[in-house]
Amino acid sequence: SLPLGFGAVMGGTKIDSISGPGTSAVSADHEFAKYGVSLQRNVGGGIVCHPWAKTFGHGKKNGLEVVCVDPRKPSEAGESLTDWAPIKPGTDAAFLLGLMHEIFAKKYYDEKHIRNKTNADMLINVKTGLPVLTRTIKKMKKGKEVSIEDYYVAVPAGFSFSSETKEAKIFGEFDVEVDGVIVKCKTALQLMVDSCKDFTPEWAAKETKLDVKQIRKIAKKLDEAKPACYIERGYRSERYANSLRE
Repeated sequence: SLPLGFGAVMGGTKIDSISGPGTSAVSADHEFAKYGVSLQRNVGGGIVCHPWAKTFGHGKKNGLEVVCVDPRKPSEAGESLTDWAPIKPGTDAAFLLGLMHEIFAKKYYDEKHIRNKTNADMLINVKTGLPVLTRTIKKMKKGKEVSIEDYYVAVPAGFSFSSETKEAKIFGEFDVEVDGVIVKCKTALQLMVDSCKDFTPEWAAKETKLDVKQIRKIAKKLDEAKPACYIERGYRSERYANSLRE
């Protein structure tokens, strides 16, 4: 489930028609982070595999500041440079939605990183949830020719494929003609913004029983520390065959 979930959200290489990457390819950079959000089964207070624990220990030694989002007061909350957010059990998703809303509302995101390192500009058919138009092209990468998925984007003068422009829009709603049919679409990032527009920090505070000021504080600290910050993805918060919640 992890390779499929990460591939769907973050992209990656295609392996037997299932996009990657594997679980080891996406991990918080604890060692060099200045601020981190730990939740679910976290590396500081849970039993975790040695590599995660080791990098987390190095991060703490280097001055990593952590907020532990946990119903119990974990041992790491008693240390210096550690905050505690006593969340209501089972409301992690509500907390993350409220955090996401605040990050977008206050423009705490890193626009340069989004433009250069993500497919946030991809045009998505709002009816199907799929890319409006894609194609496979060849590209040289580290001296080897590889196949990559190219996708449609909005540009100041209309529309083009991503590989043909450096001026793609990352926000907006558009009407695109594909094979004589008008398709209503939005950028992937616009869909993310719209998906959490009703989940304000106030709403999240009511659901999670956290102080709304603390939710806003966490968002602000992530902004102040970026790009040296992370939100821990947790580890096996559930054990079901269809556990794609990651």
